[in-house]
Amino acid sequence: MKKLLLYYNTLKYLRWQQVFYKLKYTLFKPSKKISPPSSIQTHFVKGDFLPFNGASADGQTFQILNKEAKFDDKINWDYSENGKLWTYNLNYFDYLNSPELSIELGLKLIADYCTSTTKNGNEPYPTSLRGINWIKFISQHKIEDGTINKRLYVDYTRLCQRPEYHIMGNHLLENGISLLFGAFFFKDGKFFSKANEIITNELKEEILQDGGHYELSPMYHSIILQRLLDCVVLLKNNQVFETQDSLLILVRDKVGKMISWLQKVTFSNGDIPLVNDAAMGMAPIAKELLHFGERLKIKSIVLPLNDSGYRKLNSEELEVLIDVGQIGPDYIPGHAHADTFNFILYHQSRPIIVDTGVSTYNIGPQRDLERSTSAHNTVVMKNQDSSEVWAGFRVAKRAKTKILADTPSKVVATHDGYSRFGITHLREFEITTETFTVKDDIGKDNGISYLHFSHDINPELKEEKIIAGSVEIEIPNVEKIEIQPYMQGLEFNKQVEAKKAVIFFKGQITITFAPK
Repeated sequence: MKKLLLYYNTLKYLRWQQVFYKLKYTLFKPSKKISPPSSIQTHFVKGDFLPFNGASADGQTFQILNKEAKFDDKINWDYSENGKLWTYNLNYFDYLNSPELSIELGLKLIADYCTSTTKNGNEPYPTSLRGINWIKFISQHKIEDGTINKRLYVDYTRLCQRPEYHIMGNHLLENGISLLFGAFFFKDGKFFSKANEIITNELKEEILQDGGHYELSPMYHSIILQRLLDCVVLLKNNQVFETQDSLLILVRDKVGKMISWLQKVTFSNGDIPLVNDAAMGMAPIAKELLHFGERLKIKSIVLPLNDSGYRKLNSEELEVLIDVGQIGPDYIPGHAHADTFNFILYHQSRPIIVDTGVSTYNIGPQRDLERSTSAHNTVVMKNQDSSEVWAGFRVAKRAKTKILADTPSKVVATHDGYSRFGITHLREFEITTETFTVKDDIGKDNGISYLHFSHDINPELKEEKIIAGSVEIEIPNVEKIEIQPYMQGLEFNKQVEAKKAVIFFKGQITITFAPK
């Protein structure tokens, strides 16, 4: 019964389109044989795109996500020993963007792929990213190769037939963006029509009023922003379709809002907050994205943080990002964590209190831990998560927030994630010229508050105070404070040892941060 309720509370939020297309794609398999035309005309796309390379390859050894694999003979494009995300990245071909990769080696890798059979690579998401990278590489180096062109045409035909309507979110938007590249490369109206439809619908749905991407991950926000900046380059420099100018207007508008959001949440040292599913090394850094937007003469459409649920509180020395929003879109919360009322604190541009980060997408204990409430700077009740995260990318019951006060210096909100225990969690954040204070009220119940310190901070407990680098933390009238170890995820497959404070209290607690 418990498992049935978990599935019910997960599946009830799905949109009918997701259910319909999941059934359709499961019951009706695509044609195994797509025959390209005997003669395919291709057109190199023009424009200087934003370079990004998160992987490297030398023909035999692939360095991806801080793990490597070496293939002595034929490359195994379905290599699974480093996890599903590693396999996906192998199939993305991001390493084609590496300045160290020769044209000859790039062509050799593409040729190997064209003569191989791969299951993972034929999935829509890796197909989308691979297509973009191949087209950029081919166009940059003016490569004429009929075999590659036929493989690309088959891939785009299959993608056009089966976009990820069953998943939606960033996956579907990436499908549309890739189809746009395919449309210009092949001058194919069918590909453009599908791309235009997907991008238009998804941008209106996925980009919130304050410019944030609705999956609430600064990493995915940055990834999508890079793709859309590339779309601006593509649409500006390649005049092919009659209706492309209206799409360019829409994309530029959304990019301007996304730039504003990224500027708002980025810390003064250039770090993005690693909240929800987010890690470094997966997208260009914020500074590069913002500079590229300036090069394209896209003005930031300055907007206050609002419906994304993030707020930034600043004093002369302190910067704090807080989360008082919902966990994400109800029908696609796969990248959400049970982190309601989480916060991150920097002092003089240096991280003090951090999110524990993400080091894996592999389903298992580590993934469960990194999504759990106890892995964030908030309060745990009854040893339970505030939202029921499970199975890697699923969420059943979700904490709902309600904002009671919202000013530049003070935010007060409640959430009902523990209402099944008759508990409402109220948290108040307030910043002054000298201090930052967090106050919690959980009625008469017992709770545990967590503070996760950056790996380069060695906190010292002195009675009711913690000395954490350049910051002093006062925590009066609590039952017990313990300093414990934890593993901070900096990148995928890269963790470092760090310390956390585990604070046991009853009813109410006040935590005050002040520079020493």
